[in-house]
Amino acid sequence: MFDAIVDFILDLLNGSLLFQWGLFIWNALIGFAWDILQTNPQILAGGTLWDTADGVFQLFEIVGAALMTILFMINFVKETADIRHNTTLESAFVMILKLVIGNVVMLNLKSILVLIIGMEQDLLGIVAPSGSASLQLTIPGLEDWEITVQGGFLGFAMGFLFIIVAIGGVIVILWTAYGVFFKIFFYIATSPLAMSTILGTQGMSHSAYAWIKTFLCALGELAGMVLMLRLGTALINAQGFFPELPEGGIWDLLGPQVWGGLQCTLSILVVVGGVKSVDAMIRRAFGF
Repeated sequence: MFDAIVDFILDLLNGSLLFQWGLFIWNALIGFAWDILQTNPQILAGGTLWDTADGVFQLFEIVGAALMTILFMINFVKETADIRHNTTLESAFVMILKLVIGNVVMLNLKSILVLIIGMEQDLLGIVAPSGSASLQLTIPGLEDWEITVQGGFLGFAMGFLFIIVAIGGVIVILWTAYGVFFKIFFYIATSPLAMSTILGTQGMSHSAYAWIKTFLCALGELAGMVLMLRLGTALINAQGFFPELPEGGIWDLLGPQVWGGLQCTLSILVVVGGVKSVDAMIRRAFGF
């Protein structure tokens, strides 16, 4: 009993226990974030979010179907009334065909969106083949850290800093994951109104194309978050942020607690910053 208490105090003083707590909290909440990203939107939060978005969707679907026909007629009259534009039987047939296809898409829009989201979540499984286990952090040799007179206080300070950074970082990632899902629910609910403009004139149809780009950007943000977490996990687990710990002088004073802890702490900050900037990176990379 006494030996267990002594070991607990030593582990606390050299910082290894704080690092273990930080890793446990990070891994547990990252697993929760992964479950969110892999959850079917129709059953997220017991289906409450989906029921709310679906109610708005059904209302906008009725309005959107009527609006699509009206905008099509405006565009059709505009094209046929323009004496400078020769309307042939073929061009009229193409416009009618677009109307038919547009109405079919409108009637099946919800199923199409759910299918696309499901395909996106399957893609996340490719990025992280082992699921949440692919995003779990480890610190090699953490259990073997030993207390030293020089590095004991620094190890404890670094462990305390690490646990604060780990908790704050994983909360930001959870917040971001939920934020992306709220965007997707919003885009699903408003999709009929946006897609109804696709058969309108060139200026009107811009709304539909803008909605498609923003929806694809939200899906890209989901994949980008998982990819950034996957890369960051590999970086931290490989202790690759800095070169190996040099020997002699101040490096012996710092010890493995400070060196390894500094790598993990800075890596988590980089990963969290990368996750927060995924939206901007997707927009710049793909022109959204």
